[in-house]
Amino acid sequence: MNMDDQNAIWLPSSNFDAGRNGAPIDRIILHTTEGRFDGALSWLRGEAAGSSNRDSSSHYLVSADGSRIAQLVREADTAWAAGNLAFNRRGINIEQEGYAGAPSGSGEFSDALYAATGALVGRVARRHSIPLDRQHVIGHMDVPDPNNPALHGGIDHHDDPGKAYDFERLLRIANGVNDERLSCRYFEETHHRVCDRFRAFWESYGESALLTFGYPLSEAFRDADDVLVQYFERARFEWRPGSGQNRWDVLLGRVGDEASGPARQVNAASFAPTLP
Repeated sequence: MNMDDQNAIWLPSSNFDAGRNGAPIDRIILHTTEGRFDGALSWLRGEAAGSSNRDSSSHYLVSADGSRIAQLVREADTAWAAGNLAFNRRGINIEQEGYAGAPSGSGEFSDALYAATGALVGRVARRHSIPLDRQHVIGHMDVPDPNNPALHGGIDHHDDPGKAYDFERLLRIANGVNDERLSCRYFEETHHRVCDRFRAFWESYGESALLTFGYPLSEAFRDADDVLVQYFERARFEWRPGSGQNRWDVLLGRVGDEASGPARQVNAASFAPTLP
């Protein structure tokens, strides 16, 4: 058998370079297909599947529901996906059925997709001793343009898998850490949901959660600084990956400090420091 991964089916592509030209395999590069699984599979296999594509391929392709993993190119060989020859020679390319433009919270990237791709990334990383961090598990959007390293997304400036893609969650799964992603909890009182790590953090306060934070006033969204936030009656949750403040990496926004601005101008003496 030619496949490297026990969970994949071998559907070879004719688009690849034999070997790695001496380069070490030290990157895993994640992509989205921008189309459906079967069409992407036929396209990426090139002449082997009767398609006209002679320019692109991938080592793996994962379906949106996580039920299918196809291997198209052996890991020892070079697939053509990153738009940068040096990164192709060093990388294992994984295409995922989905769209880079999917908005955060849209559900485009399913729990099953993260589970399947995360487990695959973990297996690939162990086979090649690749560190499981964001320097070594990257997106197509992180690959430099070979002609202008100040630009990214390879030579064609792709932006997949996109801002909505949760690399931190993917890496937790790849590292074998229990994925605590929860289904959403809907609040009839305000007609908003609290999902995933925000729900886990809210519910960790038990009976005092409602008194402490109140009901949700918005859905989770990315603010102008690209931070995932959600507003509650008495708090703003911010997801700060790597903060280490708690197991969910959820911090509370400084809403009191921000809201007190006008009052500081009118009641400056009340806000002035006092001696002990």
